Amino acid sequence: MTVDYFSDVLCIWAFGGQIRVDELEQQFGDRIQLRYRFIPIFGSVQNAIDNNWAEKGGYQAFNQHLQTVAAQWPHVSCSDALWLECRPATSITAHVVLKAVWLLQEKGDIDRQCHEDLAGRTVFESLMWNVRRAFFEFNQNIAEFAVLRKLVTDLGIDWHQVFELIENGQAYAQLYQDEELKRQYCVQGSPSFVLNEGRQVLYGNVGYRIVEANISELLEREEHLEGASWC
Repeated sequence: MTVDYFSDVLCIWAFGGQIRVDELEQQFGDRIQLRYRFIPIFGSVQNAIDNNWAEKGGYQAFNQHLQTVAAQWPHVSCSDALWLECRPATSITAHVVLKAVWLLQEKGDIDRQCHEDLAGRTVFESLMWNVRRAFFEFNQNIAEFAVLRKLVTDLGIDWHQVFELIENGQAYAQLYQDEELKRQYCVQGSPSFVLNEGRQVLYGNVGYRIVEANISELLEREEHLEGASWC
């Protein structure tokens, strides 16, 4: 069964919520195929701040809001200066690099796991997590290729292979497919789980047990070839 997971790397709810995605993969294993999709909630950071936070205090108020959100999660930490000292212009640069690495992994050009300290994640998943940590925890500008290049090479990935897929447009094409699916499934924001070929969308800070229950019910129906669910 496929599960499409839509997020933006600059979304704090996706940063904190990655623990749910990891748990899903650990619990269900090969019974689900998790497909990571990227959507540009922060495609233009300045527009996002102007539209949502300008009248509330701008970046300073946004920082305070995110600190309050992050305080709920003992498994992540955020810089005190989040969005105050480092302000990436867009999340799209990081998304296209991640799509290039995903393509390399799917083609078998890089191993799915290249060293033992990936905590059960694939190379792509590890890079995605490291990109998020680079911004939220370490105040690095993940809109810059120089920052992304170091994160890529730190995992033993050949940057030239990655950049070739960006230059020839293949990574952008994959990113565009995500945008098309976002519209097709009427995904509202980040993070969102899309199940049952778009018939079920779980959007926002949804608890793990809710996601788990939806997937379990669909798997039960699929594996027993039952009809429509009544629950």
